[in-house]
Amino acid sequence: MQTSTGTIEKKQSPFDYPHFCPSCHEPTTLEDIWLKCTNENCPAKNREEILNYIQKSGIDDISDKRLQEMLEKKLISKLPDLYKLTPESFLKLDKVKEKLAVKMYENIQKSKTQSLATFVSSIGIEGVSVAKSEKIIQNGFKTLEQFMNLTSADLMKIDGFAEKSSQSIVASIRKKRAVVEELLNQGVLVQEDEVQRESLRLEGKKFCLTGQLSQPRSIFENLIKSHGGTLANVSKNLDYLVTNELESQSSKFLKAKKLKIPMINENQLRELIENE
Repeated sequence: MQTSTGTIEKKQSPFDYPHFCPSCHEPTTLEDIWLKCTNENCPAKNREEILNYIQKSGIDDISDKRLQEMLEKKLISKLPDLYKLTPESFLKLDKVKEKLAVKMYENIQKSKTQSLATFVSSIGIEGVSVAKSEKIIQNGFKTLEQFMNLTSADLMKIDGFAEKSSQSIVASIRKKRAVVEELLNQGVLVQEDEVQRESLRLEGKKFCLTGQLSQPRSIFENLIKSHGGTLANVSKNLDYLVTNELESQSSKFLKAKKLKIPMINENQLRELIENE
């Protein structure tokens, strides 16, 4: 995952960037402003891929720290291994008792059904956020098969997709084919994004969902989109975080709280639609 960690003051002498990855010690390469490890099997890259999937697909109770412990104890080694875990697997983790172990297992199982937009952003395709994936879907690429077979020419026909970024996205999609196939084999169901527009009451509003909901997450995602709203990650530009929880340790909840993003529950979401 691409991450900005800070800025550096300009110096007269050339900047000498790290030429070897601190995690796997393989060579790095500089692409535009991004310094990348060239090792596709880099442990740090693998860990970030799994963490991104956990956060974007809405799997609660597996924090950054807990994921690290799962990797160290070899409960998992790659992303699709999440769906091979049993409740008993989690009992090997520090301070995890039976009730929490069952909850963590159930949270993972609930993520087996995802909308196309959520799944695409979850698997970490370079340059494709939830908003970007929604834009691609709205331009006619509504199934996973269509998405995985995108060409740079297809993307360049969509407003906001330049030649270089389109080529980068397509290259990233090709690299994700194997992990997508494994996830599908583990029972992950990616639903076609076919939403009937009912109103524009949520037009211009950005929503993110987290925590336990009374129905599958895809139901609420489609509800938001059917009334003109869009799905997005937690940022200062988010309008609402939809959650039924008053307190949570999920990364989305904590970040939204820090940014003072308004939080509403599912009933308030429906009221928002009815009253707009």
